[in-house]
Amino acid sequence: MKKAPLSRRDLLLGFTGIAVGGAVATAVGLTFRSQIKKLVGLPGTPQDRTLPTYDDGWLLTEQEWAAFQDADTAVTSDILEVRDNVDIPGGDYDELKVSSVQECVTACEQDSSCKAFTYARASHSDSGKRRACWLKSGSTGTPVTGDSRYVSGRRDGW
Repeated sequence: MKKAPLSRRDLLLGFTGIAVGGAVATAVGLTFRSQIKKLVGLPGTPQDRTLPTYDDGWLLTEQEWAAFQDADTAVTSDILEVRDNVDIPGGDYDELKVSSVQECVTACEQDSSCKAFTYARASHSDSGKRRACWLKSGSTGTPVTGDSRYVSGRRDGW
């Protein structure tokens, strides 16, 4: 039986399912987990992290896959000092739903009232917080480090 290729929607739903431990089987009997293991190098898989081609049944181009991965990590800013795995508590004056951490950085850069921001990654355990961007007028507490659900930045550095 020939494997049916996954659509972009199926692939993204598969990542969501894996992130929350949800359903991983498709209607044709394939599992997202087994196909995605090769791609993201989950434990127990070979370290081959090359992107499958269209011929392998994948419907994402290499550029699309890179953009999907970078949406929560690739950041550039001349104004803010950004730190990964940090949550800045308090001081929120606006909450935005954005598509990437870069969009959150840009929103803070363009708002003179924004002294800091915190962005919740798409993989956040609380679905209501995923891809949320909190713009902050300041901080009311000590930044929480080591929390992989967040990316934060400040205008005045750390």
